[in-house]
Amino acid sequence: LIILDNFEQVARHADDTVGPWLDRADQACFLVTSREVLGLPGEEALALPPMALPEAQALFERRALAAAVHYAPSAEDAAALPPLIKLLDGLPLAIELAAARVRVMSPCVMLTRMHHRFKLLAAGGGRHDRQATLRATLDWSWDLLNEAEKSTLAQLSVFENGFTLEAAEAVVSQRGLDAAFDTVELLQVLVEKSLVRQTQGRRFELLNSVRDYAAERLHSPAHGVNHALGLRPADVEKAHCRHYASLSAPTVADVDNLVVACRRAVQFGDARHGAAALEKTWSVLTLCGPFNLCAELADTALQSLEETAEHARLHLVAGSAKLACGLREPARLHFQAALLGAGDTGQTITQARAQCALGSILCAEGHVGDGAQLHQQALATAQAQGDADLLCTTHNAIAKRLMTHGHADQARTHYEQGLQVARRAGLLRWQGGLLGNLGNLESDIGRPEQARLQYLAALQVADQIGDLKFAGNTHSNLGLLDHVSHRPEEAKRHFEEALNTARDIGHRLLEAVVLCNLGIHFEATAQPEHAVAHFEQSIAISRELADLPALGQALGYLGQTQAKLGNAQAARDALKEGEALLRAQDDPVSLAILLCTRAQAECCAGDLQACADYLAQAETLAPGASVSASSELGFALQAARRALEDARSGGGTSTITRCGSSDPASR
Repeated sequence: LIILDNFEQVARHADDTVGPWLDRADQACFLVTSREVLGLPGEEALALPPMALPEAQALFERRALAAAVHYAPSAEDAAALPPLIKLLDGLPLAIELAAARVRVMSPCVMLTRMHHRFKLLAAGGGRHDRQATLRATLDWSWDLLNEAEKSTLAQLSVFENGFTLEAAEAVVSQRGLDAAFDTVELLQVLVEKSLVRQTQGRRFELLNSVRDYAAERLHSPAHGVNHALGLRPADVEKAHCRHYASLSAPTVADVDNLVVACRRAVQFGDARHGAAALEKTWSVLTLCGPFNLCAELADTALQSLEETAEHARLHLVAGSAKLACGLREPARLHFQAALLGAGDTGQTITQARAQCALGSILCAEGHVGDGAQLHQQALATAQAQGDADLLCTTHNAIAKRLMTHGHADQARTHYEQGLQVARRAGLLRWQGGLLGNLGNLESDIGRPEQARLQYLAALQVADQIGDLKFAGNTHSNLGLLDHVSHRPEEAKRHFEEALNTARDIGHRLLEAVVLCNLGIHFEATAQPEHAVAHFEQSIAISRELADLPALGQALGYLGQTQAKLGNAQAARDALKEGEALLRAQDDPVSLAILLCTRAQAECCAGDLQACADYLAQAETLAPGASVSASSELGFALQAARRALEDARSGGGTSTITRCGSSDPASR
C-alpha cells in the first residue's frame, strides 16, 4: 500500500508517475489524497464530504483544549458551536484554526466575526506554510487553475446556497475566453478539483469559504481575473437576477437565490425583473415561509424603485405576504393600491387578483355584499382569460364565503369546480388546498370520516410539494377530528405538529388558531389551567393581528373554561366581548356556537333563564334542518340543551366543547 498525500501540487505529473507504477506493480495499491481527480485509468474517486457535526464539534473541543487548557465553554458558546461549524463548512483545517482562537475570543464572538473569515482563520506562531491560513490554502488551489477555470469559479460565487447546471449555463459568461471552453466542461473540472461540490437533486454548491474567496476574486480589480476579460461583477449579478426572475416553476431549493435576485434587482433599479423575482420568491415562501421575509422584500422594492407599471404587482405580493403574517389592515392598503395601479395600466390578471383578495378581507370584516361583488368580478375575469390559477383562487374564495354563511351545498360546487380546474392544469398546490377545504366542509356538516379522507389526501399533496403552510393547517384540522373522536393523544400530536410548523414559517394566524385548539384539548382532558394559558396566548396574538373572528371564538372558549372553574364574572366578561366581536363579523355559525357556550356558562352560574335565552338565540341563528347533529354547531347545541335539561332536573351540568377550525388554505 503506497500513500501519497496532498498530491494536487504535483497532479500534472500523475501520468508519468502513478500511471506507470500502476502498470508495472500490479499487486500494489495506491491511496492518493488530492483536491483534484487524477484522471488515470482504473482510478476510483471518493469525494470526502465535510465533517459531520458531532465529529466536527469533538475536533473543535480537542483543539480548543490544546490551545487553552482552561477552556470551559458557556451554554451560549455551546449553542453557538453548531452554526459556527456550519459557517466553517465542517472543514478540519478551518475548525482547527478557529479553535486556536479560543485564547482570545469565545465561540459566540467568533460567530459574530465570521464576515472577517480569512483574518480570523489564520494560525499564529509565525507559520507561513500553506496550511497556516485558510486563505493560503485557497490561494494554492486558485494558483493551480487556468484562466478559464478561475473566471468560472469567480462567477459561480454569485449563487446563494447552490445552483443547477442550467442556472450555471445561464449566468456564467465565457466572454474573452477561448471558444473551446464551455460551462459544462469547466464546471466538471472544478468539481474534480474539489472547488465545487455536487449535491443531491442534480445541484452544485460552493463551500462558504470557497464562495467568499471566489467573490473576493470577482470583485477585486487587484486580484480578479474577470476584469482583464472585460467582464464586470455587475454583469454576472444581473445575469443571475434575470435567470431567477424568469424561472417558470421555482422550487424551495431556489429560494435563497430568488431572495438575492430580488435584492440585486432593487440595487440595480430594475423594476421589471424585480417584480418578476419577487413574485417567484412569494410563490415559494408562501409554501415554506418565513412570510415576513417576502413582506420586507416587497416593502424595500416599493420604497426603492421608481414608480412604474410593475408597482401594482409589487403591491399585490406585499399584500399577500402581509396578510399571511396576519397584518390585515396593511394588506388591505396594498391590495387597494394594486387594484388601482393595475386598473390604470391595463393589467387585467393583477387587477382580478387584487379584487379577489380585497373581497375576502371585506367578507371577513362583515361587508359581505361588497366582498361578494369583488369576487364575482374576479371570477368573470378568470373565466374570460382562462387563467387556471386565478380560477382556483376565486372559486376557493367564493366557497369560503358561502361556508361561513351556512351555504354548504353551494360552497361544495365552487370547491369542486376549482378542484377540476386544478387537476386539468396540473396545479398541485391548488389540488392540495381545495382537497383540504373540502375536508373542512365535510367536517362542518358533520361527516368526520369523509373529512379525514380529504385531509389525508391533501396532506399527501402538501408533503409532496413541500407546502408547509397547508401541511400545518391540515395537521390542525386532523387534530380536531381526533379530538371529537375521543383520541386525545393523537389530537395533541397533530396540534403540536401544526404549532411547530406555524412558528417555523411565521404563520401567526395559524399559530393563534392552534393555540386555541390546544386550549380546547386541555379543557377536555381536565387540565383547565393549561387550557386558560393557551386560550390567553391565542387571544394575545389575535388582538395583536386584529383578527376579530379568531379573537371572538377564543374568548368564547376562555369564557366557558372560566365558568367551569367557577370564575363567573371572568367568564361573563370574556363571553360578552366575544359575542360583540362575532356579531360585528356577520358570522352566524361562530356566533351561534358562542351563544351556546354562554348558555352553558349561565347554567354553571345558576341563571337558568339566561341560559334558556342564549340557547333560543343560537337556535334562531341555526335552523334545525340545516344543522347536522355531528357538526360543530350540532355538538354545541346538544351540549347547551343537555346542560339546561340537567340543571332543570337537578342533575348538574355537562358540556361538549366546540372544536375550532383552522383557516382554510387561502392562496
